[in-house]
Amino acid sequence: MKHYFISGIAFLIILITAVNSVGYYQADEHFQILEFANYKLGNTDAGKLAWEFKAEIRPALQPALAVVLIKASSIMEINNPFNQAMLSCFFCLLFLYRQFFKTNLNLLYYILLFFSFWFVPFVFVRFSSETWSGLFFWLAVGWYMHFKNKKLKHYFLTGVLLGFSFLFRYQVAFMILGFGLWKLFIQKDKFKYLLVVASAFLLTFLLGIVVDYWFYGHFVSTAYNYFKVNIIDDVASTFGVSPWWYYLRLVLYHANAPHGILVLLVFFIFIFKNPKHIFTWVCIPFVLIHSAIPHKEARFLFPLMWCLPVMFLLIMEKLPALASGKGNNLKRIKRIAVIILILNLPLMGIAMFVPANFNIYAISYLQKEALSKKIMVYYTGRDPANPFGLPVVFYFNDSKGHFYDSQKINNINEIDINNENQKIILITNKMILDKNQHNINLKTIYESRPWYAVKYFNFNNWVSRSKINCIYEINRD
Repeated sequence: MKHYFISGIAFLIILITAVNSVGYYQADEHFQILEFANYKLGNTDAGKLAWEFKAEIRPALQPALAVVLIKASSIMEINNPFNQAMLSCFFCLLFLYRQFFKTNLNLLYYILLFFSFWFVPFVFVRFSSETWSGLFFWLAVGWYMHFKNKKLKHYFLTGVLLGFSFLFRYQVAFMILGFGLWKLFIQKDKFKYLLVVASAFLLTFLLGIVVDYWFYGHFVSTAYNYFKVNIIDDVASTFGVSPWWYYLRLVLYHANAPHGILVLLVFFIFIFKNPKHIFTWVCIPFVLIHSAIPHKEARFLFPLMWCLPVMFLLIMEKLPALASGKGNNLKRIKRIAVIILILNLPLMGIAMFVPANFNIYAISYLQKEALSKKIMVYYTGRDPANPFGLPVVFYFNDSKGHFYDSQKINNINEIDINNENQKIILITNKMILDKNQHNINLKTIYESRPWYAVKYFNFNNWVSRSKINCIYEINRD
């Protein structure tokens, strides 16, 4: 029963993360999925979509899935777009549960699996191409490895799942390449079985072309367009280039040391100790080819996160056999597990309850407040409703337009407090320590840094130099 208890806790953690992870981690997660879906639903004009739409490089499978999900939620009278977006997180959560929670791992292994890396639940609930391509790829690997006496239908479904993973994100082809080489040279599958996998993959790819036709209105090869635009024409490099080793830095920075160090240690130790393992053959080409591509982002590595906890478990399993054999190996492993838990709990707590994107969280708050009173929003920095020169149309569907007036300001003195018929909201990326100034009293609605960190740990006045997203309500004196 213990493993059911631990799996229940893990499920609850990811459920809480899905509920609170409002918005997107990276803009493509919204503007190339939800807004594309919104376009097919007739709510977003083509001229307001990201440039990838005109270039026809975005595979339409995930926007199509979003359309189905949104229509299904509307039938269930879930018309709030924030709730519709959250359903995508639950959909991802369902796949996660089916993949990992139907095992009989012992209590220690469950702890290590779900708490060894604090960012795993956050990545799991993303409705992004990186998360879903990794999801379907590892489903294919899990399905393939599950059956010892494989039949043709098992190979066929493996190919279908690999095809879907490719349609979610084309870069997963590097992982599929490694999987195929492993099957050929290590597993030594018969050629006819490899042909079945390849045929199923091709049929799924052709289905993707049909979906692209439905979305763009004519036959188009988004895979070819993607390769031509981003690789041959090197448009991707216009968004920044980095040296080959830069992913090491990205892991250390985004995972936060010492967690980033742990990730790198687990990865390289596993690769070194298991040269013939399927994970090794999948990860090496994926990492090497991505390292050779000039444009690099941390999210590009998200498909590997599905296997990192399992890598960790397999390394921990071998510790007793590799150690001195004095009988204290299990105690050592449990101590390591406790240390990892202690290190991860604070950051996991933040990942569970902090919104993924401040701008979308702000719009969500304004939508709720607009139900009772007219709102005037003053903001510094980017407009929450138009953060990248692209309007966030999806979250305004229910109101048939903006549900508040807004104005950009450079200083709090520019706020007009004379209109008493409107609730005045200030959205800024600088925390205001003095909440009472210039006849204006600020009521804190949201600050992305906890009050105790600011009050007790503001050494050398770091708060004044930091980007801290805040929402304040203006109370007139």
